[in-house]
Amino acid sequence: MPRPYHSHIKRRDSTVLRRIAHPAPRDHPRRRAEAPRSRRRWRDPVVGAIGGLALFAVIWGSLSRPSVHQGIAAEHIRLAPEAHGQDVVTVILADFRGLDTLAEITVLAVAVVGVATLLRRGRLW
Repeated sequence: MPRPYHSHIKRRDSTVLRRIAHPAPRDHPRRRAEAPRSRRRWRDPVVGAIGGLALFAVIWGSLSRPSVHQGIAAEHIRLAPEAHGQDVVTVILADFRGLDTLAEITVLAVAVVGVATLLRRGRLW
C-alpha cells in the first residue's frame, strides 16, 4: 500500500528542521580543521575591533558631510518679530510649532492629573 503524499512532505520537513536545529557535531570528519588555540584567542577581538572601526568610519563619514539643504535658521530669526515675540526659541515653540506644543502640554497635563489622582489614593479632586 503506497504512503500518502503528505507523509513524505512531513518527513522531509522534519529532516530539514533537524538539520537546522541540530547541526553537525564538532567531531564530524568533514569539519574544517580549526585554527590553533593561540590564533583563535585573538581572532574574535581583532575582527570585532576592525568591524567596530569600520562602522565608526561609515557613521562618521555620513554624519560629517555638509547638508545639501540650506538651513532655515535665518528665516526663523527674520520672522520672529512678525510673530510678536522677542526670543526666537519662544516664537518657534509658540507660533511655528503651536499645535505640536499644545499636544505636548496636553500630555503633560494628563500625566499631572494621573499622578495627583494616584497620590490622593484614588479620590478625585
